[in-house]
Amino acid sequence: MNQASIYFLMFCAFLVVRDVFSHYLVRPGDGTAIAPEAMLVVYFWTAVALAWLFEWARGGGASIGKHWRRLARDQRLDFVKLGLATWAVYASTIVGFRLIGAPVFNVVEYSAMPLLTVLAGGFLLGERILAGRVVLSLVSVAGVVLIFLARPSGEGTGSWVWGLVCVTASAVLTSYCSAIQKRQVTDGLSPSVVLLFRFPLPALITTVWLLAAKTPIAPKVILPLMIIAAIGVFLPLLLLCFGFMRATLGEFSRYLFLIPILTWLLVPALVQKEQSFLFDWKSVLGASVLLTSFMLAARYESQLEGIGPGRPARK
Repeated sequence: MNQASIYFLMFCAFLVVRDVFSHYLVRPGDGTAIAPEAMLVVYFWTAVALAWLFEWARGGGASIGKHWRRLARDQRLDFVKLGLATWAVYASTIVGFRLIGAPVFNVVEYSAMPLLTVLAGGFLLGERILAGRVVLSLVSVAGVVLIFLARPSGEGTGSWVWGLVCVTASAVLTSYCSAIQKRQVTDGLSPSVVLLFRFPLPALITTVWLLAAKTPIAPKVILPLMIIAAIGVFLPLLLLCFGFMRATLGEFSRYLFLIPILTWLLVPALVQKEQSFLFDWKSVLGASVLLTSFMLAARYESQLEGIGPGRPARK
């Protein structure tokens, strides 16, 4: 197992931790659910602070303005687009969790995203689109359909429609964000600098949202949210940058199958009222299809010839 694989596996694990706890905190129930804008404003500002501290600790200096002036015009534009897309991804994800829950949301999103990530690498970064990756991504669609059919009962039609709108937006924009983040790392920017400029814009947008909605934040939830942000927002994206220094988007795409499987297992295990979803035969079969797709993708990657870390395949 190479270094990129370790980074990508850790990325998936930490992302699932974020999604499981976000699901638990944002889902309406006994009236204690946290508003999406309150959750996101803590997530984003914590990520900004940690990126600044990480860059300062590695000797990159504490001046954000100095780093910004060093960037080329195209890089600055990329960060503006990345910031807007990041806000849209996280907002659609948290709202989607509130509407349909993390298990179904992640199953649909991260089963569609491998193909979208492969295509993003091809069209935005010029990576070679390998037929095997495309085929295995399409195989996962069968698993998506089965798990979707096992959706928990009691959800209103309106919630599902808007939940699927959120899933679609999140999947497309997350693939776009991954491509932009990969391009910035390939251009020689350090992972901490990439994250330092990824999160301020969504943090500012969410702060305006919070103030406009006059949403209060209970002091007792700030520290838990900061911990989740450190483990589930900043850390996985930092690891993703390190992985992108050694692998292509196409190679990364096969690991995304793990996220819906882990979420499918953990959320029902922690939330008793959703355990029926865990044991539904359609969700079990669907998860099995997704896991099989991941294993086949791993075997396919190991058999590819002419692929080095971070380089496209030879023609």
